[in-house]
Amino acid sequence: MKFLRKRRGFTLVELLVVIAVVVLLYGTMLVRLAPTKGGQCRDAANMVADALAEAWSRGLGNPAGSAVFIESAGTTAIALAGATVPPPIEGMVAGPIGSSVSVTNATDQAGLANGYRIQFYRTGSGATPPSPWFGYAGGSVFLRASAGQTADNTILPVGNNLQCRVLCRPTKVERLLTLPKGTAIDLRYSGIEGGALNSAGSQDIAIMFDGFGGLSGLFVGASEWAPATVYLLVAAASDIDRGGTATLLSPTSRWVVVTPQTGRVTVAANNPANNVSDARTFARPAGSIGR
Repeated sequence: MKFLRKRRGFTLVELLVVIAVVVLLYGTMLVRLAPTKGGQCRDAANMVADALAEAWSRGLGNPAGSAVFIESAGTTAIALAGATVPPPIEGMVAGPIGSSVSVTNATDQAGLANGYRIQFYRTGSGATPPSPWFGYAGGSVFLRASAGQTADNTILPVGNNLQCRVLCRPTKVERLLTLPKGTAIDLRYSGIEGGALNSAGSQDIAIMFDGFGGLSGLFVGASEWAPATVYLLVAAASDIDRGGTATLLSPTSRWVVVTPQTGRVTVAANNPANNVSDARTFARPAGSIGR
């Protein structure tokens, strides 16, 4: 007579071994799937570049151009916002052009309060070609140092009943993106040659494109900077928190570069260095690598 052999289950030791193996495999999988600091910075830089490239495309063929806002938190920024740019305001100036003008018959009289550049011309009989763009604020006309204008090389137009065109500042609208957690734009080292964007304090920074695709201007707080190559340093928040030049020395940081003449947006690797100039070695407009 055969006796059926009673089936034995897992012992406590075997069960603990199986659990330990499963935990070990799960932990290994999490480590492999966890985003690396370099991957986070690369993704964040590509997000910033995509937002800028989309604004560039939106501005093509639009006389008002387009803009993107960087929402500054002093020394860092983690978000970008969209912008609306009003169309140029057309009007008339009755008297001669001086340090102040009164714009009449404006297509948007209230919008003149937001104007920052003005140009004079006349069409029809006695036509006058468009003048250079002058600075404009609240009816005052002034030379634009950012454009290299001085009393020696720039002359105000002469004549009465000239037409004028006023460009207006962009207005911030909805937020476009928030950078991945653990990354930020280091505004201490972002900027143009000789100028850092953290000088804006906690004021928003506007990057503006014109209707031809070029970089038309850069507003740092209330100040308009001359169009120049813009460098944005996207880095790990942990490197920023360490202070000093940690983000410049990190191989995981990335540069987002906007070329002024064409508005081309590129992403380049950081060259670990103690100073901004050397860190931007791979981020020069002529040598930037594509995304």
